[in-house]
Amino acid sequence: MLEKELGTCIKLDIELREPCIYGKAHRLSFGSRKKASEPGELISADVCGPFDELFQKKRYLVVFKNSFTKFRSDCLIKEKSEVKKVLEHRLAHTRTWGYSVKEFLCCNGGEIDNNDVREILDSNGKADSTLHPRTKWSQ
Repeated sequence: MLEKELGTCIKLDIELREPCIYGKAHRLSFGSRKKASEPGELISADVCGPFDELFQKKRYLVVFKNSFTKFRSDCLIKEKSEVKKVLEHRLAHTRTWGYSVKEFLCCNGGEIDNNDVREILDSNGKADSTLHPRTKWSQ
């Protein structure tokens, strides 16, 4: 086949090799989940850092993503303990626009997966659907 396509004669080793077999193997898909049907229905969050001290000695970045609109908002904070305040502000902002957060996704980091944040989500009637990175999304 190589001779026909490339015009060269290459002697191939017929023996199958284990790394080659695994290299060609395909993983099963993670599946799908119901997409958000309105803004604010599904919000994802993550905390990045620590970075070198930025403006006003802030070292962490909190990122929120609205899965319906794909809008991302971020906030610089000094300490991870400020995530609670930022989350309260984000939920209030979503309510201001007339929407409610029905599902909240995060990566199970200690800064988001703690009692303070769970209290905020419970008081707003949100089911905290935390996820581990690189795992199958719950349905």
